[in-house]
Amino acid sequence: MTTSSDMSAMITHARQLRETLLADPHRPTYHFATPEDIGIPGDPNGAFFANGRYHLMYLYACRADGFRWGHLSSHDLVHWRAHPDAVLPDTLDGGIFSGGAFVDDDGVCYLTYWALPVEGQGDGGIRIIKSCDPLYNSWEKFADYAIACTEGGILKRADADGRPIYLGCADPSNIWKKDGVYYMQTGNLCVLLKFKRDGLNTYTEEALAELTVPEEIYGDWVDLFSSRDLRTWEFRHRFYTRDAANRLTDPNEDDMCPSFLPLSIGKEGGAFSGKYLQLFISHNRGCQYYIGTYDKARDLFLPETHGRMSWVDNTYFAPEALVDDKGRQIMWAWLTDNRQDELTYGWSGVYGLPRVLWLRPDGSLGMAPAP
Repeated sequence: MTTSSDMSAMITHARQLRETLLADPHRPTYHFATPEDIGIPGDPNGAFFANGRYHLMYLYACRADGFRWGHLSSHDLVHWRAHPDAVLPDTLDGGIFSGGAFVDDDGVCYLTYWALPVEGQGDGGIRIIKSCDPLYNSWEKFADYAIACTEGGILKRADADGRPIYLGCADPSNIWKKDGVYYMQTGNLCVLLKFKRDGLNTYTEEALAELTVPEEIYGDWVDLFSSRDLRTWEFRHRFYTRDAANRLTDPNEDDMCPSFLPLSIGKEGGAFSGKYLQLFISHNRGCQYYIGTYDKARDLFLPETHGRMSWVDNTYFAPEALVDDKGRQIMWAWLTDNRQDELTYGWSGVYGLPRVLWLRPDGSLGMAPAP
């Protein structure tokens, strides 16, 4: 039970923290900043729009128990209200890493995330948590993994000939629904790392030539899973294939933090353009995207054009997006230019300004700060 002296001490400490943060000249005014604690990694996650509010989760390393998802919401993308943390570690989670959000027809919201392994208790996996609360303050985890990894970030299976295949089991995308079936992508970084001798940034053409794995392992791709009940998930196939011939991306790139959402015809939203946007990062090149067609008969994404949002480094990182009631796709990304001594300031982690994304008449991606 909290006593009056306990409450007095908490108020004093809260005021001291608030005044310290307000006096910090490095803390931004307009950009989202982690309210407190360690925003490393600081991915935006689980963004969704429901009941007139924009909801945004933020990954941070809580000093008390490890990686969590914090939760904020806003009615105008300027004024934000803090909610209780949405996703916390438990007996199946050695920490919470990135994922997405989906609001079903009945208003129930589902968050997907990568549950890191608990030391000595398996290999982690993909988990789902839901909220039936109209304010989305309370969340209930499904009791088991949606997809259990066979090693960190990887699901090992066998093909029709008994040969091993390695599927991505990390950074699930947002869920989407088609003809009563739910779909979700998984990122591929851990599969790529399994076959590398060196770090990601030295995954060169020369190094690739010496690897004894199929060429289709290289580069960015994601795996597609489907479910009829959101609890039992089946592997379908690779959702898209990197176009090595056109050199749109490099073979040393991966696809993590994927987001797959429809594009409208204008920055004010409006009608669906017929094209979809695959947002993702490669860890060495940062945020990028494909615009393409969703072949619903075969459940394949067919990329048509490619673009980058980070050019000279990977500082614009880890995209997350939602579609609002106007049909606008709005995204955030983590800015990774962290200060060297940031732990002494009591906070870290900044996002780029929210961007509206749409399809221009010439087929390119329109981008503008959200008004």
